[in-house]
Amino acid sequence: MHPVFSQFRQTNWVELLHRSRLEEPQPGETICREWQRAETGWLVLKGEVKLLRHTTKGQVLLVDLMLPGDLFGAVFYAGHPIHPVTAVAMKRAQTFAFPLDVLIDELKTNDLLQMALLEDTCVKLCQSIAMRGLGLEDVPVRIASILCRLQEKFGAQIPETRAIIAELAGTTTESAIRITRGLEKEGVLRLKRGSIEILSLERLSQCAGGSFRPLGSQMEESV
Repeated sequence: MHPVFSQFRQTNWVELLHRSRLEEPQPGETICREWQRAETGWLVLKGEVKLLRHTTKGQVLLVDLMLPGDLFGAVFYAGHPIHPVTAVAMKRAQTFAFPLDVLIDELKTNDLLQMALLEDTCVKLCQSIAMRGLGLEDVPVRIASILCRLQEKFGAQIPETRAIIAELAGTTTESAIRITRGLEKEGVLRLKRGSIEILSLERLSQCAGGSFRPLGSQMEESV
């Protein structure tokens, strides 16, 4: 369980469990939609869930990946209680769906829960700020930065395709293929079907910081 739930007091915890449910969305199934009223939050128990934003031009942006132990959909802004993203199961998943009103009721008088949620929110805010700044960087820096971030989630073996890497970095799959191939030639990565292994996190971090460019990256555009 997420650290947030360990801070619940008994009465509201029993109420939360009574009104919660286990869901098993299939790959491609939508869990919640952006602009939908936020009445439920979710904890990922198994599988992966991707968070998406749809632009006014019809583009679909991959915002983040939620893994087991991650919370999403927990919206506390009472004046505008809507989901900011659409959540879709990537692989067969299992989620713990819980009512936000019980969580908010417990939050009002539980200092430990307030601190746990503040920490979780601050982590997400820092990630959001970093991703916003990343949009101004060149493609090789974006690709390397996304791989570093996924290493924090998965470890050295990242079970994601280069199409997913491209979506997270806001570039094309072709660009992601060229950049990762260049990093492979530099001995930074090992590419496998459906996954990427990081061989040198230090060199990858240097690429994310812009201190070196992998082979073949000179032809990549900055946007």
